[in-house]
Amino acid sequence: MAVGDWNGDLKPDVAVLNGAQGNMVILLGDLSGRFPTTRQTFAVGAASKQVIAGDWNKDGKLDLAVVNNTPSTVQIFRGDGTGLFSLSSTLTTGSGPLSVIAADFNADTRLDLATANSVADTVSVFLGNTSGGFNAATTLSPGFGPRGLAAADINKDGKLDLLVTLGKVSQEGQLALMTGNGTGGFTLLNTLFVGPAANAAAVGTSTGTGIPTWPRRATPGTRCRSRRASARPPS
Repeated sequence: MAVGDWNGDLKPDVAVLNGAQGNMVILLGDLSGRFPTTRQTFAVGAASKQVIAGDWNKDGKLDLAVVNNTPSTVQIFRGDGTGLFSLSSTLTTGSGPLSVIAADFNADTRLDLATANSVADTVSVFLGNTSGGFNAATTLSPGFGPRGLAAADINKDGKLDLLVTLGKVSQEGQLALMTGNGTGGFTLLNTLFVGPAANAAAVGTSTGTGIPTWPRRATPGTRCRSRRASARPPS
């Protein structure tokens, strides 16, 4: 589910995925909590996993991106600012994507996308372009069974980094840190064991400094007892 103001009336609206039915429903809010207006219904993948909102083409109107596990795609929907959306393009990911995030990986003020592809053991990065679309994917290899993603400047060099939860190996959930180069490229720095079922990642600070921290020289595969960049399965 994604929440945003699709029609510019300053009231929260929602987009809801129905994975079993293979559709997405756009609901407009009226502040009553009832969302009485079904604006549109779209066909999406038979196993859609996540929908996120962002202004992909920088026109001041919210758009949507839907990640589909089957087929392995991201569908891009353009918003017109009145609550209506239209399918703009379909991006091909690695096999079995489970999640998608949006961030500006190359500091060009345009949002980019990244998907965690659990079957392919890859992350697909799509850089936003000046036409309002996305370039073909570049492929990262963070480890076995990528599931969740988070973006933050972990090492405070002014460039966004990626955190990737890994969960393919039984009882060996991991968190991989991939440092960004500021142009949309990433390099695997290290991997920590975080628990048997690492599904999602979130970034913050537990030091009171406002700076996310990470063991910079940890040996890859080191078990982590005290984690400041943590991953946990959703409740």
